[in-house]
Amino acid sequence: MEWKKDFCVGLSGIDEAHQDLANAVTGIEQAVARGESSSAIAAAIELFIAQTRSHFNDELTLMRVYDYPDIAAHIQDHKTFLSLLDNLRRTSVSKNTTHEDVAFLHTWLEQHLLSYDKVYYAHFARTWQPALLAKQR
Repeated sequence: MEWKKDFCVGLSGIDEAHQDLANAVTGIEQAVARGESSSAIAAAIELFIAQTRSHFNDELTLMRVYDYPDIAAHIQDHKTFLSLLDNLRRTSVSKNTTHEDVAFLHTWLEQHLLSYDKVYYAHFARTWQPALLAKQR
């Protein structure tokens, strides 16, 4: 998965985590393309899942701190994706992970970064701006 500048939301820690997720998808994609063993592909999927869970927890913390109004929908999107990842984890051991599986990961991550995550950052920026201005006075 090629990292695009458009994926950046403007928070360095979040942007770095997003880039790590894109790199993890690339790792899965390369393992599948090389025809690596199911255990090697499963390990790449496990890494992606661990990074995803950690990142989702970080996002949730920020959403709570800055009282993000659409937090429920964002959480639901994360839960749905994690459920799909759990299914991919289970099936990766018993069947070959396909290019379609990787394409799904790529598409979901790209769409999530460009839609859901851009929206929460806009809320954070509106919330931070008054606080920053107050500190400058």
